[in-house]
Amino acid sequence: NLADNTANDIFIGGVQLEVGGVATDFEHEAISVTLAKCQRYFLRLGSHATNTFIANGYCNTTTQFRCAVPFPVVMRTGATTGTVSAAGGFSVNIAAGRIAGTSASAGAGRDTNGTLTINVGSGLTAGQGGQAETDATTDYVEWSAEI
Repeated sequence: NLADNTANDIFIGGVQLEVGGVATDFEHEAISVTLAKCQRYFLRLGSHATNTFIANGYCNTTTQFRCAVPFPVVMRTGATTGTVSAAGGFSVNIAAGRIAGTSASAGAGRDTNGTLTINVGSGLTAGQGGQAETDATTDYVEWSAEI
């Protein structure tokens, strides 16, 4: 009895809704197309491995690194929120080596990119380029353009 307990689950797959009274062949869509559609609303980078590359950027000051993070697809509108998993979960990789971040923040950005700012104690050279990276497998930065 499927309705004997509120903990019962129903899983349905292979369903296609149709407008009107005529059914068409089932539309098989490539996973890359489905992923691109999802990324118009939400994007998370990182949380795969330690030292996951996020984006290239520059040292704004001796203690602050900034980068624009290009989105893989154009979001449906400008991202309304930007979130980081942990304030100290990011590092800056420059010519002198990796420098651990003390705090980080993600900016909302536009529909084609978001921003990521990483603050460090010291060691950056203003104007120098580098890379923003995660510190652990659980660190990520994400943007949302939900309705």
